[in-house]
Amino acid sequence: MSREVAEMTIAQCDDCERLYGDQHGFPDLVVPNHVWAQISPTGDDGGLLCPSCICKRLHDKGIKCEGAFFSGPIQSVSYVEMCNLRRIENLEEAMEGKRNHWGAALDDRIAEGGIARKP
Repeated sequence: MSREVAEMTIAQCDDCERLYGDQHGFPDLVVPNHVWAQISPTGDDGGLLCPSCICKRLHDKGIKCEGAFFSGPIQSVSYVEMCNLRRIENLEEAMEGKRNHWGAALDDRIAEGGIARKP
């Protein structure tokens, strides 16, 4: 099989033509079937879209829905869980000295005398 024929048989996004596969930054993003039917490039349950093009089509149609990565380097979590993980991460970084929002708030509390610094 020639390289040109092999390249033609590799699946790709119907919109942006990104090659399918984790190695190409194209993991499986799964949305509900009834939503897919509204954004599918073929107008039915067929077609292939990368996560960015899925999001673009959802945005263009004003659709918000559930979704999850089924492959790739990201393990899907809920919106609430990600917000809580990020908040904990920001607090930990502030305690380690990063001057993010929480670090600045900590500095203000210390300056006001609300928190005693260790000698």
